[in-house]
Amino acid sequence: METLERAVVWRSLLAGGMEYFELRKHGDCHVLRGKVVSVLEPAQPLFVSYEVVCDSQWHTREARILQVNGGEQHELNIEVHGTGWKVNGKMMPELENCLDIDLSISPSTNTLPLRRLNLQRGQSQRVIAAWVRFPSLEISPLEQAYKRLDQTRYWYTSATGFEAEIRVDAASVVFDYPGVWTRVAQGSSQ
Repeated sequence: METLERAVVWRSLLAGGMEYFELRKHGDCHVLRGKVVSVLEPAQPLFVSYEVVCDSQWHTREARILQVNGGEQHELNIEVHGTGWKVNGKMMPELENCLDIDLSISPSTNTLPLRRLNLQRGQSQRVIAAWVRFPSLEISPLEQAYKRLDQTRYWYTSATGFEAEIRVDAASVVFDYPGVWTRVAQGSSQ
């Protein structure tokens, strides 16, 4: 049986799109589900539906991604066994050190390392995520770091040079990603 922890609607401040997201608990697992409607340049519609399943320690165990872009449909099916990542049935040894998946099209996957790391104020930690870029659906390892500033704020940096302050709620779900995403609605079972 699944229980709802959070339901959120985010608005993209970069692409003008929206996302409906749910964080659910299913037995010992955590499930992230989202549907993103966005616009690529030049005025190209993009739809992404995803589900990420994590174990009780917030390690990614599987992900299913469906993307519709310009009428073309593409799917990624990801399985993680131990440290081995398999994408559409093919082993990806370059992802071996990744614990998290990071979907570039959504702020939802920031929740994974934040919940797992449980950082205290002033603490920081580096992680390596399997970074999925959209609309190319390319996957590669990406080094990232999170530093907890206070109860609701983290400083995020990535090896791409991107930096931002992320504000989260009590469930470590993003409510403000300045200049990138903002939450416009939220609900929970609590």
